[in-house]
Amino acid sequence: MENKKSPIPLPIPLPLPFYEGYFQSGISDPKYPLSPPEYIKEPKKYSRYKGIIDKQKCCTIIRGDVYCSNREELKTLLEVITRYSYESMEKEPSKNNLLPLDRPKIPKSYRVTVTVGFGYGLFVDEHENDRYGLRGQKPRYLKRMPSFPGDDFNPKETQSDIIIIVASDSQYVNVSIARYFSEKINKTCSDKLELDTVKTLFKVDSVEHGFGRPDEREFLRFNDGIDNLRSEVDLEELVFVDKRSHEPSWCVNGSYMVYRKIREMMPVWEAFTDKTQSHMIGRDKGSSKPLSRKKTGDDKLTPVYPNPKDKRDGKLNSHIRKVQPRRPDPDLFGINDLDRRFLRRPYPFFDGVDENGKGVNGLQFVAYMKNIQQQFEHVTNMWQMNEDFPVPGTGIDALYAKEVLKTVDGGYYFCPPAPQNRRDFLGSGMFQEFGPKTYKIPDYIYGEGVTFIDIDETVFRTFAMVKVIKDGKVEKLLNNQEFNTYELQEGESYDFGEFKNAKIFKETSKPINAMLSRVKEIIHRVTTRSEGSMVVFLTARSDFDNKDIFLNTFRRYGIDMDSDRVYVERSGNDTSNISVAEKKKKVILKYLKEERFRRVRLIDDDKKNLTEFLELSKSVPKPIIDAVIKKHHLTDDMIPIKFSAFIVDHGEMKPFTEED
Repeated sequence: MENKKSPIPLPIPLPLPFYEGYFQSGISDPKYPLSPPEYIKEPKKYSRYKGIIDKQKCCTIIRGDVYCSNREELKTLLEVITRYSYESMEKEPSKNNLLPLDRPKIPKSYRVTVTVGFGYGLFVDEHENDRYGLRGQKPRYLKRMPSFPGDDFNPKETQSDIIIIVASDSQYVNVSIARYFSEKINKTCSDKLELDTVKTLFKVDSVEHGFGRPDEREFLRFNDGIDNLRSEVDLEELVFVDKRSHEPSWCVNGSYMVYRKIREMMPVWEAFTDKTQSHMIGRDKGSSKPLSRKKTGDDKLTPVYPNPKDKRDGKLNSHIRKVQPRRPDPDLFGINDLDRRFLRRPYPFFDGVDENGKGVNGLQFVAYMKNIQQQFEHVTNMWQMNEDFPVPGTGIDALYAKEVLKTVDGGYYFCPPAPQNRRDFLGSGMFQEFGPKTYKIPDYIYGEGVTFIDIDETVFRTFAMVKVIKDGKVEKLLNNQEFNTYELQEGESYDFGEFKNAKIFKETSKPINAMLSRVKEIIHRVTTRSEGSMVVFLTARSDFDNKDIFLNTFRRYGIDMDSDRVYVERSGNDTSNISVAEKKKKVILKYLKEERFRRVRLIDDDKKNLTEFLELSKSVPKPIIDAVIKKHHLTDDMIPIKFSAFIVDHGEMKPFTEED
């Protein structure tokens, strides 16, 4: 009950983290519930608490790189990170060795949260090559952070494979957790893998600290959390990936994280008057209320800009006007300004002094969102750092224009969903075994064509060799390209053992990144916009020894092999004594005999295959041509079947003609 003898209301208990559910703890919790406690007799006083995040007092940001040799080691690392994180979050504060009267000093909970994010480098290496077979599972919008105006660092040098955000109400707890990840995790992983020596699987490169004030203000004496997203109001919709996001399935309920370490140049800032500072921020320094003529929301802390170009509502380059213009109508992309907001969880930091004796302090800016490009990058590039927004000549954000702020570190990450049981671990969905999926093509989409795509050295760089055997001995080893043009000599025969080995294909094949994207684009277009069209992977190989392993190599890189419009043809099953190019031509002709395709394309790395294909365009049997003309009601001036050839050279795909 409320204390009737005192006009001061009882304090609201601090909300606790939530360790269950679909979302990682530490993103949208601890949070205050929408409904006030029963003893609050004046609900109006609770209005600003509803659904807001109550950040813990201390934050530690741990970043490091992964040195696992294979997927199993990476799985073990993520399992250990997950297990230790949950042990740390669920551990009750120790009250050992306390004096009898000191026990109330220790709270029931330090409100520990450990939030883990994956960087771009966990999926591809510095040369854009696949790591751990996970490139096809990379979150759609995850990339290396680019440079922005006001940056005083090289993002390529600071981006890490993994980030771990530890938050609690005790700095000692944070340090203890940071010590485990920097000093002990590799021993735990090595023991779990039953290795004879300790192997470095994860190396911490940097540890940053932040802290908070009870009033949420930071060194500039303004509150960065005003008008933040609220849980069960707008937070979940703007922060977490859902099934409509077109992300890999394992990403659902995850969230993108943007980390920026922003230094605040206090001597520069403190040289301005309070009034000038207020105009640069766009809020009154004393009350935190916006400088706009109209205000709304709880305690009138939300600005209203009837005309986003009207200077009477505050300077157009003020911080809050540049990062959230709040225009009444959707933009050119059909998106409302309010739908580009994101959740901010910033913490002030102090790193001592620099070589000039000036304090090194600022803000550890951590933000969560559903889509980096649509939210953070659009806000930064199109609004905040766009000199001509909202009108030409406005200039960039005043805080950066006056060199009050400079960004000195940062990176992009993706936080996977929370594990759903104690046997699960963070990121486990990335390692799922792929299987057939149901697939439905819209009935109304028109178009009939067939695209043939070579595999070896066109979509994947492969390393299996064909053996040339003579008198029971290996005479030569041929790679795919050499095999395409090799002519057997008297007494020679082929041994296709490696070419039939699906495991070798899966473990050694490296995707050609540019072509991987093109192929997925072609399949998407064919399967969603073209009724009756097909994609056929046409390889010179014969049947593999394990069909599922072979297909899983494609699935792991996001190639849809389960559509009823996608097939694989193995011309190597043809044992006749003709060239690879002629065998492929026979397969293509088989499809043309269906008498329904008006467009046929071949994408290949071998000129002989492409030349033979173009020769076929001149010799398609007349009955096939006549049937296509009749089926499609073509006139004499229309081409019955259009042939298009494309050669792939070092990942670049370009048209191929007979002159080539």
